[in-house]
Amino acid sequence: SIFDNQGLGTIMDNDTVHLVLNNFTVTETDGTQTANFYVSRDIASQSTVTLLFSTTEGTAIASGDFTAQTNTSVLLSASSTDNTDIPVTIMGDDIAEPTETFDGTISIDEINGQQIVISTETVTSTINDDDEMQITLEDKTVTETDETQSINYVVRTNISAQKAVTLSFSTSDGT
Repeated sequence: SIFDNQGLGTIMDNDTVHLVLNNFTVTETDGTQTANFYVSRDIASQSTVTLLFSTTEGTAIASGDFTAQTNTSVLLSASSTDNTDIPVTIMGDDIAEPTETFDGTISIDEINGQQIVISTETVTSTINDDDEMQITLEDKTVTETDETQSINYVVRTNISAQKAVTLSFSTSDGT
């Protein structure tokens, strides 16, 4: 005879959500603009996942090249595999400078009992400069005399440079 006609079955979820932080490359402008790191995932989560996002200076400097972020909450909505953007403000200028970089990092804050793995937690993003320095050497005319003379050339640039600029020049026989 049957004493209990009901049984309890348990389904163990073995799906793991893999998260990847992705970088960007942007060319600065003379004003501010927004560029996006983004988080991609391979499968949807059952409930919202909360991440923390932070930036770290590289050759790009916070407050001068980008707006720093420290432990900014990023929500990954449930039941979706859509990418989630993490906006960062990029600040432009009128200064000739080299290509600059800075890092973005994500960490897990709240997973609500889900299996979450961050496959790529830190990436480096790139800011390309849009300012081209033009260097002009002004012409000089000197009337020849029997004495040794010096000529002082004037060098002009159209914009400032972030680092010192070194020029080399030579003279050649003319007419």
